[in-house]
Amino acid sequence: MKKYIYYICLLLVAFVDAQVVDTKDVDILSFDKGTQFVNTNLSARISDGKIRSLNDDTITEYNRESFSIRGSYAYAIANDLFVGVGLRYGHWSNTNDSSNPASDSKSSSNLYGIFPYVRYYKGVGKKLALYLQGETSFRHVNFDWENTNSFSVGLRPGITFMMSKNLAFETSLGFLGYFSNSSEEEGRISESNSKAFRASFDSSNLLFGLNYYF
Repeated sequence: MKKYIYYICLLLVAFVDAQVVDTKDVDILSFDKGTQFVNTNLSARISDGKIRSLNDDTITEYNRESFSIRGSYAYAIANDLFVGVGLRYGHWSNTNDSSNPASDSKSSSNLYGIFPYVRYYKGVGKKLALYLQGETSFRHVNFDWENTNSFSVGLRPGITFMMSKNLAFETSLGFLGYFSNSSEEEGRISESNSKAFRASFDSSNLLFGLNYYF
């Protein structure tokens, strides 16, 4: 996955470089104070394979599927500076089919979240802008066997390309910040807590979406 992200970043850098122009010759993309936008971002992942146990030669076929959708609204309080709030929903499912039926398993989880944010744009071409988003996120994940509450605060970089006067394509490339998780297993007296500062470039933080500006 990291290799794919690396190549995507190289392509985006090349594209950005091709868009950079002399500000004397052409207008640079900018958003006026009072501009608003609504957006939707999607991410998805599907994987499957086989695992062979060295202990009893059992073969397990697994399937992992996940998707996440984020929607938000933002308002420009100054030129190129937006404040906004968004909602997020995600679903994960895992299926294991083993040659030993007793080892078969199936599980799923659902995520619900809210994320207020501040976003600043920097135009680098007539239709292209880079942005940096400061984001705080609160999430609740309901697994089959436990509930998890998590909190994160950090930075999310991205690129916006205007396809028309009002419609834009955007991509977000990872997340750098602080993460905190608290889990509690249902029916058991068991709790766990974790805290970390890290950079995340997995599929859940590689987002593609559309923005509508008005």
